[in-house]
Amino acid sequence: MKNKLWTKDFSLLFSGALVSGLGSYATSVALGFFLLDLTGSTSLMATLLSIDFLVFALVLPFGGLFADFFQRNKLMFFADIIRGVVVLLFAFLVFRNIVPIWFVVITVIFIGSGRGLMNPTVNSYTPDIVKKNNLRRANSFMMLSDSASSIFGRGIGGFLLQTFGAPLLFFFDGLTYLFSGISELFISEKRAKKKINPKKSFSMIAQGFSYLLKHRSALLFVIFAGVSNLFNAVAAITFIPFFDSYFSASFYGLFLAFFGIAYIVGTFIASYIPKKYSKSSFIFSISFWPLAAGAAFFFHSFISISLIYAIAGLFNGISNNFLRSIFQVLGPKELRARVNASAMLFIRISWPVGIFIGGLLSSVFSFAFVIAGSYFVGAFVTILFILFTSMVSVLKVLD
Repeated sequence: MKNKLWTKDFSLLFSGALVSGLGSYATSVALGFFLLDLTGSTSLMATLLSIDFLVFALVLPFGGLFADFFQRNKLMFFADIIRGVVVLLFAFLVFRNIVPIWFVVITVIFIGSGRGLMNPTVNSYTPDIVKKNNLRRANSFMMLSDSASSIFGRGIGGFLLQTFGAPLLFFFDGLTYLFSGISELFISEKRAKKKINPKKSFSMIAQGFSYLLKHRSALLFVIFAGVSNLFNAVAAITFIPFFDSYFSASFYGLFLAFFGIAYIVGTFIASYIPKKYSKSSFIFSISFWPLAAGAAFFFHSFISISLIYAIAGLFNGISNNFLRSIFQVLGPKELRARVNASAMLFIRISWPVGIFIGGLLSSVFSFAFVIAGSYFVGAFVTILFILFTSMVSVLKVLD
């Protein structure tokens, strides 16, 4: 009984992430198409969406600091409640058809800030509420929560967008944030609250960066993840105009749902791979999935594109399960959230850059060319890092 995974705390963390993720993924479909329709420009749409990810990346170090020193259940509560209120107000303005661009910017800033606080908090929470021998299973279920939200949220998001319009989806997203925030308040915090000196805040944040700079292999691994993330972002932002031009929002949701189903299968496969095969499985899956993803866009039929991209999703799920485990144990326990947040800053800052670049490239080149090219370049970079850098020594945690 003492080693069971599904304790009250983990169940609340899982259910909160599942529900809020469901609303967020459904809304992500609506927001992209809504902004493309509002602005009429792929590059402007990409710029507005990149603000969310830029703010997310900049807030991450502070999220790591707060997660190390404050009551994490209350931190998650306030992050979700504030986001919920802002998104509900945004839904009302969209419904009234009076959405100024400046309020779009404010909304994505709040959404990005909330994610920046939540990400390191959840990552530091999980190892503390489950036993060490259950950590990989816990990660699999947390990734399942994200993937299930992606499947059902994006799968129905496109349909609901065309049937009921964007305001309903934004309203639903706001309610899911409120539900998640309330449920997270009941998660136990067994760690004593620490006092923090505001004057030392930046030096404390710097401790996470300092750890990475002193550990070359860890730093190279983080740089690799950031570069890969940039090319993934170029492809991801180009999906919206691609499906808007050749298919529809509903097909876009189905496309992402197929990927999500395969991704779930991949995360579970990873959790049952014997330890002696973990490193080789990770190296193969993280190299193969972008190749398969890029190859999907050599085809023209929706079924062919979706099936091949789903194969990529299977291996992406395997590689991300291992990635999550690696990042969660970077650094000593007392610095873990700050190290994780610092690593995520290096990685996530590349996403808005990739979104901006993708918006520019998709205004010049064909959408399929931009998507396939970005994935192929990402795969090439992955192989170079594996063959010619010392980052592979970080993978010893998988042994």
